Amino acid sequence: MMSIRKFGAAVALVVASLGFTSFSANAVLITQSIEFVDDPFYGSLTLGEITVDLDSRDIGTGFVSILDFVSLDLFDSTEFDVFEFEAIVDASSLSAVNSGIELLSFDVTELDSPDMWSYQVFIDIFAPENNNIVIFDANLELIYFSDAITLGEARVPAPAGIAILALGLVAMGLRRRKN
Repeated sequence: MMSIRKFGAAVALVVASLGFTSFSANAVLITQSIEFVDDPFYGSLTLGEITVDLDSRDIGTGFVSILDFVSLDLFDSTEFDVFEFEAIVDASSLSAVNSGIELLSFDVTELDSPDMWSYQVFIDIFAPENNNIVIFDANLELIYFSDAITLGEARVPAPAGIAILALGLVAMGLRRRKN
């Protein structure tokens, strides 16, 4: 039989795990890869990854414009001087949010690379004929242009899922100790 002290510790662990996941209750992080697809020079490869933060209170409101990113990784660079950034997400429902970013546009310059390349990117999931990436060197001379760019599948983690997993593990542990 379990003592009250052990039961109290188990309850505290479950409450703490729920508390750790609630810090992002007002945030929905959307992460997507930025990819070349059948590019004549690069072939098909992942250039990097973008993560944006959608306020969960915006779910159900339709299209939402996000003007800042949480993280951006392009060709292993992660620090950028941002001149312009916009991501548009359909927040009409949670399933629409899970579809990810529908339009992505940014103009950034690397800060953590000696080359200091600049990238101008425009990706529209519904008008892929307009998609393009333009890469400039530090002197703003054109290095590369491609229209073979797109976004990969969206990853939208569910913080509540982590809490449910933690609760299940605690319950299994308590059940095992009881037997």
